[in-house]
Amino acid sequence: LARELHPSAPSACPAVQSNALLVLGDLCVMYTNMADRYLPVMASCLQAGASDPEANIFSSDSTGFATTRKHAILLLSSLLLQDYIKWRGLLFHRFLVACSDENEEVAGLAESVLSGPLSTRNPKLFFNHFVEALFVLNKC
Repeated sequence: LARELHPSAPSACPAVQSNALLVLGDLCVMYTNMADRYLPVMASCLQAGASDPEANIFSSDSTGFATTRKHAILLLSSLLLQDYIKWRGLLFHRFLVACSDENEEVAGLAESVLSGPLSTRNPKLFFNHFVEALFVLNKC
């Protein structure tokens, strides 16, 4: 399943990626030791559809992958709220980039989840990651 979610998958189909993401999320709930192992691949779905895997964190130019990005936002925020995963690596930065997605529904969903339940759960989230977010989002 993780192979289907990898950004450099040869035949990336939005429906397959979306379903693989949901199944992998359910597996992470049932087998909690898998969550940290597959978190980077699952987080890359927040920018699904970018043509360049290196630019995945900075662009998401395909509208066909909007459903995959929505599912990734909902799934990852649910796992975060239930304490199956923690804010590690580029997960926070990927959420920030999702807030500026070209699809308004995806951007609105990411913004409402990030500023709503996730910030209520962790009030110092933006404070703790502000400086590193400046560096990552400015490609430094």
